[in-house]
Amino acid sequence: GLVGSGPRNEEDSPAATLPQASGDALAALVTAAPVDAPVEGTAVIEKQFLVGQSFNIIADSVAGDPDDTVVIGAHLDGVAEGPGVNDNGSGSAAVLALAEKIAASEVPNDKRIRLALWGAEEIGLLGSTAYVNDLVANDPAEWDRISSYLNYDMIGSENFTVGVYDADRSTFPAEGVNIPEGSVEIEKLYT
Repeated sequence: GLVGSGPRNEEDSPAATLPQASGDALAALVTAAPVDAPVEGTAVIEKQFLVGQSFNIIADSVAGDPDDTVVIGAHLDGVAEGPGVNDNGSGSAAVLALAEKIAASEVPNDKRIRLALWGAEEIGLLGSTAYVNDLVANDPAEWDRISSYLNYDMIGSENFTVGVYDADRSTFPAEGVNIPEGSVEIEKLYT
């Protein structure tokens, strides 16, 4: 059978992948056909969309300037095909460890810290997108109070590489790319 995954998209043509056994069987049929013979086939694709529910978990520090909020987030979901312990157990664990450190700290924060655990990232950034869209539509003043966002995703790599986006374009020049405000400052903090 055909298997498809990814964000729901009703506008485009259907696309799917074949399991290895089905692909091997199809390849054998094509290989067995005479060289000059046309190969014809029919595919019957039945679309099925599963509707589910997902949640975000959001927590703000008690201390810190509420007009200057740093959001630190990670997604909670993973995919069956990948190592969930890294994508994204590592990022989620880091956010939870930060929550413990912030709660135990006796040093007040200059900025309000908002910790966010996002649902449904792997199927199209649904949780974080819903959060941002809701803020922009229903509380634009709160949206304006967010000064920066740090995304903790797959930070437990076994190759010990620290990866930070090149916001100042010093390594990889990129003309015409919109760099969000604050990104250069965040890059400097991590490099």
